[in-house]
Amino acid sequence: MNFYDFLFYRFYRLHIRGSIKDIAHDAGIIIFSFFLSINIIAIYALLRKIGVLPKFMSDSKSSMKLTIILIVFNFIYFYYKKRYLRVISFFETDGSQYYSKRLFLIYVFLSIIFLIGVIFFRPGFW
Repeated sequence: MNFYDFLFYRFYRLHIRGSIKDIAHDAGIIIFSFFLSINIIAIYALLRKIGVLPKFMSDSKSSMKLTIILIVFNFIYFYYKKRYLRVISFFETDGSQYYSKRLFLIYVFLSIIFLIGVIFFRPGFW
C-alpha cells in the first residue's frame, strides 16, 4: 500500500470515531479529495503568484470543478474492485508498521500551513 492509500485510511479512521460507521469510507474519500484539491490549488496559486503558470483557474467555479473531479476520481479508484476494503483491512492488520499517525498529522498540518502561507505570500517580498 502507498501513502495515498494511507491518507485515505487515516481520514476513514477519523470518521469512524466521529460519525456514522456505514458512511465512514465515503466521508473519508470526500475529505481526502478535499485536502488533495486544497494542496493542488495552493501549489497552483503559488506558481501563479510567482509568474510561472498562466491563469487558467480564474474563478471559484474552476476550483469547485477540480474538487469534484478529484472526488469522482477517488471514488472510482477506491470503489473499483472494492479497493477501499483491501486498504482498510491492510492497515488494520499489519499496516501500522509502514506509516505512523504522526505522519498523517504532519500532512494535515503542513497542508493548512502551506495554504495560509500561499494566501499571504507576495512576490518580491523577500
